[in-house]
Amino acid sequence: MLRLFASVAAFLWLAGTTFAGPLYEAASRGDAEEVRVLIASGIIVDERTLNAETPLIAASLAGSAETVSVLLEAGADVMARNRSGFMPLHAAAYGGHAEVAHLLLESGADIDANNNRAGKTPIYMAADENHLDVVKLLLERGADVANVDNSGFTVLVRAMFRYHYDIVGLLKQYGAKCPDPGAFDPQFHDLCVAAGQ
Repeated sequence: MLRLFASVAAFLWLAGTTFAGPLYEAASRGDAEEVRVLIASGIIVDERTLNAETPLIAASLAGSAETVSVLLEAGADVMARNRSGFMPLHAAAYGGHAEVAHLLLESGADIDANNNRAGKTPIYMAADENHLDVVKLLLERGADVANVDNSGFTVLVRAMFRYHYDIVGLLKQYGAKCPDPGAFDPQFHDLCVAAGQ
């Protein structure tokens, strides 16, 4: 029955009646078994939506480590970018999925990729969403804490703006520096210095 559904879904995608292909849809649900069936049926593993999202990006955002593994084993592009320039590792970091982030890094994902509309690295995405475990993983793997996004902020400054003091403290342990006292309100500097102590 699953194979019949996959065949019908593939036909509808080829006929242009859906905005996202069946593989993308299955990946976004984290349905590893359906993803296996669809890949076996010959569907292109890096099929794209109108926003240039790939199934690997969808599975990474959904946090399905099994589905991500299936896609990677089938040759999915770990460096694929959507129209905004975000990659699977950005999606995993944004969603707070440390296991998926680990799989992507093991498959060659660029830990400091920032060639996107916002200039944000994966660690920036994780810190912004307060995903301490992902931030810790990325730091342990050597993520750059000094990168500046398109707004001119480091990941530490952004974490401060979002009141994520545990992350600020962790970033400081890995060499991130509090901004100069004159850069923001002096209280901002004092809070940054106190974070994690």
